[in-house]
Amino acid sequence: MCLPVSCLKCIVEFEAILILIGGLGSFGFTIYLQIEYNIEKQDDTNQLGPGTIVTFWIISSCMILNGIIGILGGKKKSACLLLLFNLVNIGLLLGFIALMILGYVLANRIEKNDIKDYCSSTTPLQQTQNLGQNLLCSSDCECYIENPGNLPPSYVNYSTTDTSQATKVQDCQYYSDNWNDTQKNQAYFFLNIEKKYDCSGWCNPFSLQIFYDINNNFDQSNDQCLFSAQQQLYDTCQIIGDISAGMTGLMGLMVIFTFCLCCHPTKKDQDYYQKLAYYDS
Repeated sequence: MCLPVSCLKCIVEFEAILILIGGLGSFGFTIYLQIEYNIEKQDDTNQLGPGTIVTFWIISSCMILNGIIGILGGKKKSACLLLLFNLVNIGLLLGFIALMILGYVLANRIEKNDIKDYCSSTTPLQQTQNLGQNLLCSSDCECYIENPGNLPPSYVNYSTTDTSQATKVQDCQYYSDNWNDTQKNQAYFFLNIEKKYDCSGWCNPFSLQIFYDINNNFDQSNDQCLFSAQQQLYDTCQIIGDISAGMTGLMGLMVIFTFCLCCHPTKKDQDYYQKLAYYDS
């Protein structure tokens, strides 16, 4: 049983507004993803590649532009604009299906990651973590500590009064002079995750946030940032899958209503161009 053609037209023309709203929401989520990726791109367990971010930028931008095209096409009764609007909708549906599959596959892969196996060898991030632990409060870098009782026994070069001394690895002159760009980028990664997740260490537990602030009173039970980083990556990929699944359902309904309008019995004598452009007989 077909809906009246006037009802289908009303539904399909409302799609443009929904596409524009969805595109703006997707654009905001893409900004969030970009920020997360910039923070965690040094994580060698990161499954979220730049291709996923680029895909979201493309799809969210296309949704916004397509929503505008649909609104203008509806107001101006432009067959060309409406035809383009509907064809892009089909492309967006396929794009969201791909992102949904990608998000859930990556989330499943991250969930199955064996942390013990990953940490069984000295990873690049753990090497940088070790360098930082060995540098701060050593002969190469005096540190300022408010509570010496928190320091590991090997940390002997410290002051409890001179606040100008280092409170994180990046304050050390040795860091500025001798660490390469990759190590400095990894230090920036550690700074962000220590601050964001209130954690310390990487594969191995550690009692100080050496890249953020050794005087910061963080949650001592969260002494391996690897677990926090892994959980965040899993949650992000799961959200990508969930949002894409929702958008797939929405876009799927829109495409179905569009084809219902195109294939309506009153339009059987029109060609495909006229049908997709809601051309009136």
